[in-house]
Amino acid sequence: MKRPLQLLAGLCFVAGGLFSTGVAAAQSASAQPPPKVLAVFIEELKPGKGGALHEKTESAFQRALGDAKSTNYYLAMNAISGPPRALFLYRYDSFAEMGKKRDEEHAQSALGSALDAADQADGELITTETWNAFSFREDLSHVVPVDMAKMRYMDITRITVKPGHRADFEEYMKLTGAAIAKVNPTARYTVYESQYGWENGGIYIILRPLHSLDEVDTRIANAPKMREATGDGGKKVADLFAACAQSSQRNLYSFDPQMSYLPEDWAKSDPFWQHKGQ
Repeated sequence: MKRPLQLLAGLCFVAGGLFSTGVAAAQSASAQPPPKVLAVFIEELKPGKGGALHEKTESAFQRALGDAKSTNYYLAMNAISGPPRALFLYRYDSFAEMGKKRDEEHAQSALGSALDAADQADGELITTETWNAFSFREDLSHVVPVDMAKMRYMDITRITVKPGHRADFEEYMKLTGAAIAKVNPTARYTVYESQYGWENGGIYIILRPLHSLDEVDTRIANAPKMREATGDGGKKVADLFAACAQSSQRNLYSFDPQMSYLPEDWAKSDPFWQHKGQ
C-alpha cells in the first residue's frame, strides 16, 4: 500500500542519489544527490504472497499515479534476507516538499478513490505495514556519484543506538568511513537518522546500492585491510560499536521494476526498468 503521505495528516512539518523527482526528473537518472529526506514504507507479506501476485496488485498504484501524472515517485525492492517483505523508498528535498506532495494527492479525488481500491486489493497480501521518515546525515556518509538506474540491489544496515551514546556512534562512523576511503575510495554509502516512525528513537540506517552481489564478496574480502587501515587493528572501532550499539541488522534487497513508480528516463536509460507490456 503505497500511501505513506496519508499517515502524515497529524504531523506539523517543520542518499549516492536514489531517484529523480520534481525538477530533477528532467535530468539524467544518474548522479542525483542523496535526498535530504527519505521516506521508507515497509510491507510485511504473507507467506507465498510475494512475486507475481504482489506485482499484480502493485500495478494498480502505478496506473493510478500515472493517470494522475503524479511526480511522487518511489523505488521498490524485495527482501532477499529476513522475513518476506517489500520496501518502497521515496525521496524529498525537505519535509515541506513531502507535505506539498501530500496536499497535491489529496486535492485529486479521482486519484484518492483509485488508490483506495488498490489499497484494498494489496491489503489481502500483507500482514503489517510501517512508515518511517529519515533525515540525511551527510557528515557520516561517503557520497560517490552513482547511476542508480544501473544498480540492482541494496544493502541496508539498521543500527539502534543506546540512549546517551550518539557521540560514540558518530565517532564510530567517521573512523569507519576514513578506513573505507583508504581501502576502497569508490565505495558508496549514505547514512540516515530516523525522525518519525515506529520505534524511531536512536535508529540509523546505512544504504549501500550495489550493481551486483560481487560487491558483497569484495567487502568481506576487504575486512582484514579495513582493520589494518584503522591503525590499531580495529580495536577502537570495535570498542566504540560495542559501547553505542543496542542492536544491528544487515539485509539484502533486490530492486523490482514491476513495483516501482519512477521517471520515464529510468526505462529509457536501461531496459531493466521497463514494465511488462512496454
